[in-house]
Order: sequence, then structure tokens, then C-alpha cells
Amino acid sequence: MRTAKTTLQIMLAVAVIAITVPAGLYLLGNLYFTTERTIEINWDIDLPKGIREEYNVHTPTSFHGDGERYTVFQWDGGDETFLSHLTEQKSVQAEQDITDILSYLEVDEAYLPDYTHAYRWNSRTAEDNSTLYLFYDTDLQRLCVIQRLL
Repeated sequence: MRTAKTTLQIMLAVAVIAITVPAGLYLLGNLYFTTERTIEINWDIDLPKGIREEYNVHTPTSFHGDGERYTVFQWDGGDETFLSHLTEQKSVQAEQDITDILSYLEVDEAYLPDYTHAYRWNSRTAEDNSTLYLFYDTDLQRLCVIQRLL
């Protein structure tokens, strides 16, 4: 027969495992699925190396994962391959679309796109009509990723 001490040790070991395994999986998931990685997976794009997330805001996540998301990365613009996919031609329509998406979010004014600056941009629409805008402010060296997920 087991003693009370052995039973207590087993219960303690089970409790430690029950706490550390989920916590470890949560931490590993957060390390792997960064905002940058999630954008790359969702949109099948390669964001430039060396970007650093400065700001992130999104609507409350629903069961389906839809909503608006806005992420600002600091980036020196050194990746010519990535930049070659962005047009320098300003677009009033893109500016309006981005503003419409951001209107759903409470974006700190310091992180709103400044359309008076020189910028490069591109957009992509998925099969489900979700939309991605990449907006690179060349003056501030900020890469803004605007997503409307449906």
C-alpha cells in the first residue's frame, strides 16, 4: 500500500506537469507565431528581414478570426526585393480604403499613416475578399500592415 507521503508526491508531480506543459506550449506558440510570422503565413508573403514591431492594434478576435488588424514595424528599407513589390505611385483610393479600415480601430494618432510623406504601397485580396495593405512610409521608415480579415 502506498503511504500518504507517496500519494502526496504523485499528486504534486501531476499538478506540476498539469501547469508546466500548457504554460510551455503557450510560450512556445507565442515565440513561433509572432505577429510577423502570422502575417507571412496568412498572406503567403515574406516580410523583410530586420523589421521590428512598434505598434499593434486589432478588433476583438472572433471565433472565425475575422476583423481588422493594424501593425507598424520599424524598418530601414534595405530590402530591394521587397521594395520592388511596392509601387511609388500614390493612390487616393488606397488611402481611403486604409483610412476606412483604421476607422474601426482606436489607433494612436502617432502611428496613423501620413499620406503627405513619400510612401510605397501594395495591396492583396484573398479568395474570401480579405484585404491586405502594405504601406511603407519612406520618411519615417515605417512599414504598416493593414488587414481586413473576412
